[in-house]
Amino acid sequence: MPLCRPTALGSLGRVTCAPAPLAAQDLAVDLTAEPWRYPGPPAPGPGVLLGDRFAAVADDDGTPDATAARLDAVLRRAGAPGLAGRHAVMAVGSNAAPGVLAAKLRRGRADAVVPLVRGRLCDVAVGHSAHVSRAGYVAAAPYRSPGARTDVVVALLTGAQVRCLDATEPNYVRRHVAGAAGVTPAHAEPCSLYVSRRGVLSWPGHETLPLRSQARLWAGLRACGAVPDALPADHRALAATLAADAGWRAQVRARVLRLGLVRDAGLGPRP
Repeated sequence: MPLCRPTALGSLGRVTCAPAPLAAQDLAVDLTAEPWRYPGPPAPGPGVLLGDRFAAVADDDGTPDATAARLDAVLRRAGAPGLAGRHAVMAVGSNAAPGVLAAKLRRGRADAVVPLVRGRLCDVAVGHSAHVSRAGYVAAAPYRSPGARTDVVVALLTGAQVRCLDATEPNYVRRHVAGAAGVTPAHAEPCSLYVSRRGVLSWPGHETLPLRSQARLWAGLRACGAVPDALPADHRALAATLAADAGWRAQVRARVLRLGLVRDAGLGPRP
């Protein structure tokens, strides 16, 4: 399986920034109301999600241990469990967006205090799951791509938070990936990654379709004949229509299967 390695993000200053509301940092998003904004704004660097706030921490000295100490300090002030014993979950889609992650944890009645750092997936790229979500967007999904190097957000979750997030991902299965997952040498729990149960989208006779905006994706799917003519041409109206009607979502899924636009992700046994 691919390796996950911590990476630096560049200068954010040498002190922990005061927690600020997500909206003030342009990190707030509601994909149920605006599915065309998928995947939402990701965490801009290492920090701690504190419910509806985000506290950025510095990693400008390039040492994972120093970043970890700053994260632990924020967690202590919040009265939350420290880094030790947390599970590293790689986020390739909307789970990388603090606003989305906070909403999922809140709906599942789980604690919404989560350290977020950067990591790198080796031999893995990101495309789209071969299904339409209930919210009306086509979500991201990882797939094996030898030689690829993909920078991702890593959520360091408690066991209860992992169980909560699992419950929000009925179309995915969480698989372990090998390698050092934490932000310190002592924090070496295996990484895990959500892999689509539905396969990933690809064009006929071509390689897997890389992650792109919802507008570009729907334009391409429509050109391939995967979108029924009766559905709206505007991608925003299309997403709203799909969110409101499971029948239309099923029709799109049936068409991509019939057109041969689905392939296996290559990341372990099919669920």
